[in-house]
Amino acid sequence: MSLFIKDGKIKNAALLNAFMLSIVYCAVYVGAFVASSGVLEKLIPEAAANPLLVWLPPALISLAASTVCALPLLFIPNAAPVKGAFLFVAFYALGFAAVLFFKSEGAVRQAIVQPLIFYFGFPAFLGNLVCRVVLWKRSAAAFIGGEPAP
Repeated sequence: MSLFIKDGKIKNAALLNAFMLSIVYCAVYVGAFVASSGVLEKLIPEAAANPLLVWLPPALISLAASTVCALPLLFIPNAAPVKGAFLFVAFYALGFAAVLFFKSEGAVRQAIVQPLIFYFGFPAFLGNLVCRVVLWKRSAAAFIGGEPAP
């Protein structure tokens, strides 16, 4: 906690807000995957040979959850906590993937690559992508409207 608090005072409120928001975002991603698991189990056969059937559902779930997580960008003027939260999610994904990847060996390492991409890579990448697109659209709309970009 020394990263956020020094001598009982918050050092950087935006950093602390981004960290706390990233925890909420992780819960949204986990909730999205858990909520959709029953539907996906019925729709996709267990031994699907089609790569589209395998890769598309996690990507769509991550995109939907990323869109939900980017909604605060439409309502708050300061985008720093939201941008920071998505960067924290990417940091978590990289850290967790690195630990799992380097602690495993041989066949186990090959077996965990795809789930790492599905459950950590897609949310981190698509979350940051959706955030950047929303911010780009917001700044473009402000530019066209003659207002200064936030």
